[in-house]
Amino acid sequence: MSDLHGTEEIKKALGVLIDLGMGVEDALEDDGKIKFMELVGIISGEALDIVSVIKNAGELKAELKDWDEEEREEVLEWAVERFDLDNDVAEKVIEKCLTIIKELGDVIFLVKGPGE
Repeated sequence: MSDLHGTEEIKKALGVLIDLGMGVEDALEDDGKIKFMELVGIISGEALDIVSVIKNAGELKAELKDWDEEEREEVLEWAVERFDLDNDVAEKVIEKCLTIIKELGDVIFLVKGPGE
């Protein structure tokens, strides 16, 4: 595992996206629609984390440039564990998409080489 930057900011950014997605699912559960106040609630619940991700964008970029195979696998496992939807089919589809994204990252890493 690369010790230069770790994966903390990557997990924070991905965590915000996961939490927003789960908030949207909760809002859609009752009537299949997101009301304005539900959207405000979802976004305001994540506001501090969104600001933190934006403030630390430089470190996030450095982590993404530096991360290796082991870190990508760690982040994928962390994301799959954290992501929990009531709709099991949708959850499986999204988990497979995360796996595909990780695999594409592996291909890019092989083609470009580390740190490029």
